Amino acid sequence: MVLDATESMIRGGPSQGSQRGQGMADSRLVVVTEDAIAANVTGVAIIRANGGTLAVPWTLGQITRALALRLPRWLSEQTEFSHSVVGLSEADAAAIMAKCSA
Repeated sequence: MVLDATESMIRGGPSQGSQRGQGMADSRLVVVTEDAIAANVTGVAIIRANGGTLAVPWTLGQITRALALRLPRWLSEQTEFSHSVVGLSEADAAAIMAKCSA
């Protein structure tokens, strides 16, 4: 799974539309994983790290439902998961990943 977060919609939403500078953040990130739940949790964390007001990812209905499905090779519970970064400082990555639970 590839999550293109080069630009992140942090306000409004797809049905309302956003333009650069009006609810969009230039996050310049791409997430690659075999785990769709980890990708979605990370995507929410990226939005939150860029000023979005979404709730903690683990509390969102679609993520709690996906965890409950216990699909093979995907997360089945709220947990910290390993990650590696390229082109982003460890401090910046840690700040984003902190938004998974705070």
